[in-house]
Amino acid sequence: MCLFKEKDFKDAKKLNWLVGTGIIAIVLAIIIPLTTGNDLATSFATAQLALNAAAFIVILVALCYTIAQARKSMAKPRLEVFFSDSGNSKTSIDIPRDRTAEHHLKLSVINRGNAVTKLFQIDFKVASIFDPRLEPTVGLVLKIAYAGKCSNPQQNTDNTSTISYFSDEQVYCFINAPAPIYMLKLITHPSNYDSYPNEFTITYRVFGDWAETQEGTLKVNCNKL
Repeated sequence: MCLFKEKDFKDAKKLNWLVGTGIIAIVLAIIIPLTTGNDLATSFATAQLALNAAAFIVILVALCYTIAQARKSMAKPRLEVFFSDSGNSKTSIDIPRDRTAEHHLKLSVINRGNAVTKLFQIDFKVASIFDPRLEPTVGLVLKIAYAGKCSNPQQNTDNTSTISYFSDEQVYCFINAPAPIYMLKLITHPSNYDSYPNEFTITYRVFGDWAETQEGTLKVNCNKL
């Protein structure tokens, strides 16, 4: 496995070029004044002046490079999840009293940040009573709606389950461009009819190759039939 990305090598080449240019400038600043034929004191004074000028230029270029790298490091994606059908963070499901029903909530992500990403993980926390699952989206949808992969639900101590979705570098999140991902499947049973809430919240956390963890919520209204 390669430990460095192509971008790392490009940055290293830029840094090496900067260091090499600085060394050459300093060497020339010392040698040229000493070979002009002036007396020794004048040559040393000129060399010192040239050296200071060269050092200033090198420091200025290095500072500009550092600022540019800092700006790049500050750029990051900001992913938000929403229901594809409703176009926002709220939706509803119908729960029949007399039969088992499956509810498919199609999900999409939108990037509100200032950097494109294709590598991210989203952990969804859903009430276990709905037997939640993540599955590739079916139907007339874009190919990326069934790209990526997911984990099996993990039971928590607060009667919720956590399911993870992984983009697996197959879903590109461009700025302000919605990207469909997997759908969330919920199952309701007549035996639990009275236990289902009138509404519930799905929380999610987004992880990526940036520093902070991003969080959000989705809300689902339950229409009991």
